[in-house]
Amino acid sequence: MQVSRSASQADIKRAFRGLALQYHPDVNSADDAQECFRQIVDAYEVLSDSSARAIYDREGTTGLARPGARPAQGAAEIYWQEFKPAKRAGNSRKFQARDAAAAASSSFVAEGEALPVTVGSVVEYPLREHEVRAGRTHGVGFVVDRNADRGDAERLPAERMSLCEVEPLWQPDDEACSASGCWMSDELEGSAFEKEEDMRVLRSTFVRGRGLAAPEHFFIHDDISEKAGGQDASSAVIFV
Repeated sequence: MQVSRSASQADIKRAFRGLALQYHPDVNSADDAQECFRQIVDAYEVLSDSSARAIYDREGTTGLARPGARPAQGAAEIYWQEFKPAKRAGNSRKFQARDAAAAASSSFVAEGEALPVTVGSVVEYPLREHEVRAGRTHGVGFVVDRNADRGDAERLPAERMSLCEVEPLWQPDDEACSASGCWMSDELEGSAFEKEEDMRVLRSTFVRGRGLAAPEHFFIHDDISEKAGGQDASSAVIFV
């Protein structure tokens, strides 16, 4: 995958995105594109799993051949469907949420004012137990749907009324906008479903993308809390 042995998870994700968009058969008509993409996914499955990566670093492919040494194979299409270019087109819920985020960015709220959770809001939200890493208990994402906005909301049980779908965001460490709080959609992570009362809304500005060279992103104007990896926390850059 053209990454160094010391590559971070952010580096690995970035490399996978770039190579997949170059070699997947949907966008590459070369005879060997399918095999190239299979190899890329095979490498990503190993390097994105901490246990399998450690085995590979110590023993190479020989160690990975042992039963249970690596994750199950065959997820190529799942990975591709998560972030292929066509995903951004059309009148989908997530596309509409980006429109809402852009509209909200034009009516900036002063620091310290309470912000309601709405579609398009950028929020800190609690992670599931298996997602907690390096002491981070919360992730950063943006709200793409709310049960309260459903046409049949009055039929929902009270305990489900405040549930929202949250699309995870991550902060690349080498993008030109990172110093100003650039956060991008993490298409390799599934949506989270959390209650509004468990979220903290962050003031943000949504910037529409202009192709792969200038992808869409959010500027977050508020400080990220320590529980989500901000302030005095350590310097890793993936939040899921």
